[in-house]
Amino acid sequence: MSQLDPEAIAQKLSRMVDRIDRLKRFEALTLEDYLQDDLKQAAIERLLETIIDSALSINKTLLKRGVGLIPADAESFKNFESFILIGENGFIPTALANQLAPSGSFRNVLAHEYDEINPVQVYNALQNALRQYPQYVKPFRPTSIL
Repeated sequence: MSQLDPEAIAQKLSRMVDRIDRLKRFEALTLEDYLQDDLKQAAIERLLETIIDSALSINKTLLKRGVGLIPADAESFKNFESFILIGENGFIPTALANQLAPSGSFRNVLAHEYDEINPVQVYNALQNALRQYPQYVKPFRPTSIL
């Protein structure tokens, strides 16, 4: 098992917190206003994608280096599963892991546009992210992951 690098995780978390702070600018945005502003839609989609990407990267690092999963195995986990596994392994509360897991799948919709992106679904993801991702960051203080 490779050694866990708390500094690398801290840097990813710092970038994630910056993006969450940017996302908070849209906290009071109504669905109606969101649907009428394609620039806000694009900004929110991109922020959500990068926040989720950061979490997925952290998840896979923890699963490989913190739990000792074989690197090929950690890469083969679906995004959804990575949240479940970090919850099962005690990195974040299981209830939070279960709430965040769908965002792992949603990231693929945003990144690859498998289907036309449903703006109402993105708006709902915004509301969930504003509640859930600040909770995701809390357990990862440098001393708690060593």
